[in-house]
Amino acid sequence: IGIGALLIVAAGVWRFGIAPGQFAARFPDGWKWEVNSIGLTGYPDPATGQFAEGTTLKDDPLNLSIRKVTATEASNGNMMINDHYETRDPVTNAVTWEFTFDAEVNPISGQYVAGEFQGDYYFLPRNVDKNTTYSVTNTSYRKLAMSFQREESVAGLNTYLFGYYGPIDDTLGNIAVGLEPGQEVWCFDFSLEYWVEPTTGEVVKFREWCEGDWVVNAGSTERLYAVSRWGGETTGDDLILNASRVSSMLNNYNWSMLYLPLLLAGAGVALLALGLIPNPLTQQPKSEGAE
Repeated sequence: IGIGALLIVAAGVWRFGIAPGQFAARFPDGWKWEVNSIGLTGYPDPATGQFAEGTTLKDDPLNLSIRKVTATEASNGNMMINDHYETRDPVTNAVTWEFTFDAEVNPISGQYVAGEFQGDYYFLPRNVDKNTTYSVTNTSYRKLAMSFQREESVAGLNTYLFGYYGPIDDTLGNIAVGLEPGQEVWCFDFSLEYWVEPTTGEVVKFREWCEGDWVVNAGSTERLYAVSRWGGETTGDDLILNASRVSSMLNNYNWSMLYLPLLLAGAGVALLALGLIPNPLTQQPKSEGAE
């Protein structure tokens, strides 16, 4: 009975005391996400500032897209996110574009803790809700309202597809363009999609697509000239490896947050029941004449 009660208490302490701090964090210390995929990038005619007539991004050359996102613990207990993104020429391996972004987030929720983006999510949280629209800010993307689209199976994992479809201010991602005062860079038909494993919140697959970054005067939608068009998504071996990583994380999460406490509690209940069953050997009546 004592051991059974102890196991039940241990299950509660583990599930509601230890496990949330150790395994419920969206960004634990040492977390990382690496994506190496094939992308597309096209540039306009330098003389006209326009893309070739009748073409789209799908007609443009391939490149290598490399993204590495890591989380390290700060002195105040928050997590520092370092996000480095670059594209390379597939023939020469020369870097054709790169961008680095840093953010301080709450390790449990994955939300910004201060500043202009306080409350925004870096990616999506654990246990995502289909009925919630999440404000996401990362790299050069600012406050994108990502909403649930549908469920899909990706490499054997059930995922929720969340997407944003609309214009974005991409000035920050084009700081090397050399804009004149009062000018900005906008992509007017941008799309960003995350296929998310709903329990862990991990991105299994992603797709980003911009049919053109255009220089405009601030407050205007008149397109002065194009800068580039770009896009890409996780496919092939990279998708398989990422799905395997997320599957392992989901398994660890389920064992830590569900299976282990259930096993401890079940064993405790079984031992309690066993201890409360009367032992027939202790219930034998004394024989006649026994003193």
